[in-house]
Parts: sequence; structure tokens; C-alpha cells
Amino acid sequence: MRVRGGQNLYGFSVGILMLDTQFPRIPGEMGNASTFDFPVRYHRVEGASPDKVVRQGQRALLPSFIEGARFLEREGVRAVTTNCGFLAKFQAEMAAAVSIPVFTSALMLVPLVHRMLQPGRAVGILTVDATSLKPEHFAGAGIGADIPTVVAGLETEKEFTRVMLDNLLELDVEAARNAVATIGEAMGLSTEEAAEGILKIVNENMAGALRVISVQRGHDPREFALVAFGGAGPLHANAVAELMGSFPVIVPPSPGLLCALGDLVADFRNEFAQTLIRLTSEVTGDEIDGVLGELEGRAREWMDAEGIEGAIEFHADMRYHGQGYEIPVPTGDDLDERFNELHEQLYGFRMPDTPSEIVNLRAVGTGDRPKPELPEGELHGPDPGGDGAIHDRATLQPGNRISGPAVITEFDSTTVVLEGYEAEVDRFFNILIRKPEE
Repeated sequence: MRVRGGQNLYGFSVGILMLDTQFPRIPGEMGNASTFDFPVRYHRVEGASPDKVVRQGQRALLPSFIEGARFLEREGVRAVTTNCGFLAKFQAEMAAAVSIPVFTSALMLVPLVHRMLQPGRAVGILTVDATSLKPEHFAGAGIGADIPTVVAGLETEKEFTRVMLDNLLELDVEAARNAVATIGEAMGLSTEEAAEGILKIVNENMAGALRVISVQRGHDPREFALVAFGGAGPLHANAVAELMGSFPVIVPPSPGLLCALGDLVADFRNEFAQTLIRLTSEVTGDEIDGVLGELEGRAREWMDAEGIEGAIEFHADMRYHGQGYEIPVPTGDDLDERFNELHEQLYGFRMPDTPSEIVNLRAVGTGDRPKPELPEGELHGPDPGGDGAIHDRATLQPGNRISGPAVITEFDSTTVVLEGYEAEVDRFFNILIRKPEE
């Protein structure tokens, strides 16, 4: 039975909290996700609008969303999600207000949330904040896959049946095997060969994305290390680095939280721009300086208002006359030559006889944030201790070395060390993966 989300039926599986201005005009109408094959309850959060966020700040909406979550709980829904990404920072407060799971900013995961909550059903990948989960939410549910997903490629390692997410969830290996087997049967491959093929395709896709931001921008990836972060990054990093020639692979502590750490310590930055479409041969230095002076004033005003002490940089977005894309070029003497050098570095050629053109001028205000003091440990011997090829990262010390093939597990990620490579823990607890002779 296909049930439209706006219908007022009992037995709802998932409730969706929405801003006033984003509530569907037609019940069930919500962008591309207009209907679900299970009961979904949309709920308009009264008084929650983007205007209120602008006037009073994001936290001003929290009480309304908490009340909405409580209402949906009374209506009998089994989980609550939202379409508001900023609510992720209030995840713990929302989760504490109700006794059902709260998934902030997880609208596209609604079908997976629904399937996870059904006893005896399995789901392949789910991204959640564990603070909103309680063991009773998952009675009778396992984590595997009804359809193949990348995570199912791990099914050949029986050790991964151990409890995940702080004893909340377990991997259903049999469900994962069955999912991958459907691909293998269609292609005449064994389950293991199909799983390996899935991983190889994913690794090649990642390498292709890296080529776009390295080779296609004039950089040799062999001159760079590869930093692996996110929950799945360290799983693929060694294989991707092998394709790109980028070593060592650097896996920082808690790689699944690296983006959050970056958000906390990233420097202040704001850009102020003005369009000025002129050939460099037709614009004067005084004209450029006049525009940049006005932009500098706006940047200084912002920095003063925010209490930021920092610097201001100036750039010109430039292109060859007739091109459809621009390159940011630091301003200064001989803009044409600066632009030609950058174009050759990025694209492998220059056209000095073609007129160059300014499109935008920018003033970029930056300010430093206090940098964290990273933990540093004393070097120990190379022996990490333990038996087998599965290692708990929490037990590793600086100086420990692990020869591949091996797997290093931690709460938020899994690191794979391929055969022929070695992982070493440095004094800042990073894992460095490279060939032993390097």
C-alpha cells in the first residue's frame, strides 16, 4: 500500500518535522520524495520560519521543534527526522526530550530509518548520531542489507560481526552475503569475487574524483600524501593511494570526526566581491584600486563588528576573453602575466596573444582561530601486541607497526592496510600507511 505522507493515519513509522514555509502545499508533496511505501507523518512546526532564524538565531526554533517531536511521539510515530540541517547541533537536546529516536537532518534516510525499525528487517548503511539511540529502539533488527551496498563488501571478514555503535547494533553477515550474492549470480561470480569487484569499482570512482582536483588542476598526485577521513575514507584510502601513487596515507585520530574538528578550529573567512567585466587592456590601475578600496572597507567593517584581528587579501577573477570560467588571481603588478602563469599551471597551456579579462574583484578577510594542542606520545617498540590481523586502534601506541593485510578498528571508522604495505603510528597518533622500504 502506498500512503501519502500528509494523511492523518495511526501506525505511522516515521514523523517529519518541517518549517512553516516548507510545509507541502499538497499532502505528501515534498520535492522528489513525494511518497513513501509506508506511513509517514508530516508535521508543520508552527512559528518556525527562516525569518525567525534570521531575527532570533537558530536556537530560537528549538523549543518549537521539541514540542513538534513530542506531538509526533503522542501520535504514535516510531522515529522523528527533520529537513533542517542546522538542528544537528541540537541533536542531544532533542533526543533527550522524547523517548523515540531523533534523526536530525536525515530526510533522505527516511526509507532506511523505516526499514531499520522493522523487526527482522535489515539495512545496509545508516548515518546517525548515537546520542539519540537506545538499545530498545533496535529490538529484533540487524544491520546487513536487503540490497547490495558498499558496506556489504566487508562480509568476507567474520570479525566484523562484533557489536558496533557502542553495543547498539550488530552486523548481519548473512544478510550482507545474500545481498552481494545477487550481484555475483547475475555475473557468474562467487560472492567473494563480487564483493571485491564492488570495492574495486568504488575505489576507481574515488581515484577519478581525486584526478579531477589534482591532475586536471596541474598537480602531480605523486607529490602529495593522502589524508583519509570520514567513516569510510580509511577503508578505501590504501587502495586509492595505490592507484594515485599518493603516499603516505595519513589516517588521523578519530577520522570520522575530523570534519567536525575542522569546523571548530577553521580560521574566520569572509569574501566581499564586485563584478567588473573589463579587458585588462582597457581598465586602469586607479579603477581597480578604487573598487578594491571600497571592498576593503566592507571587509574591515565586518572584521571590526565580529572582533576579528586578521588580514585582507585581494583577488581578481580572470579568464581569457570568451572563456566560460574564471581563475582567482592575486592582485598586483602585471595581472596578465600572473593569470597566464596560473592558467598554464592548471591547464597545461597559456594563450598570451589572447586578451585577458577581469570578471570580479574580491576582498577576502581572514582571522586566525586558536589552534588545538594535539596529544603527543612517547615512542614505543614496533610490536603492537595482540594476535591476528584485526587491531583495536585504542590499544596502539606511537612507534607501533602493523604489516598488511590488516584491519584497524575504532568507534567511528575502519582502516584497511593492504598486503605489501605497513602502517606505523607516529608520535601524534596518526596512522601512516606506506610500503616498508619507503
